Amino acid sequence: MDKCFVYINTHKEIKAYFIKNINQKNNGYFSGMSEDYQRYLTFRTDRVIKYFDTLLQAQEFVDNIPIEIKNKFFDLISSQCKTLSSQCKTLRTHSTTFCFTGFKKAQKDALIKLANENNLRVVGDVSPNVNYLVACENSKTIGPRKLAKAEQFGIKLIYEDQFFYMIETGEIPE
Repeated sequence: MDKCFVYINTHKEIKAYFIKNINQKNNGYFSGMSEDYQRYLTFRTDRVIKYFDTLLQAQEFVDNIPIEIKNKFFDLISSQCKTLSSQCKTLRTHSTTFCFTGFKKAQKDALIKLANENNLRVVGDVSPNVNYLVACENSKTIGPRKLAKAEQFGIKLIYEDQFFYMIETGEIPE
């Protein structure tokens, strides 16, 4: 299943997306392959502003979005950010579990060290207890078995830059 939609991210940037191979999750998220970014992206369903039949229609909406709709979603993001900032401590004090894939050994070791320094749990293989699969964006192979298991268990796929952002802010990446 494919979707065209307009979406607002945490930084209040509004963009049009065309996503293929949608994987609907039960936790208010969905993911799929972005043609523009050439990678899997994860989205929050409550931040989808509107669905469209074509990417052109979605882009035209972005270019002419009514101010009242923009303000409504800006307020939503502000509210969510306040909630997230109070949850930053939760991320570091609860056993959030990560699995890394597609990294060279030295890079993976550095990421594991960073995670451990922030009281986050790291495991070597995907299981239902893993919260995030962190993939190397530049890797040619993102561990196809790990990716398949992550999709099976509904584990959120994030990339290295999103992991760093999560460590820095405590905010859950999109």
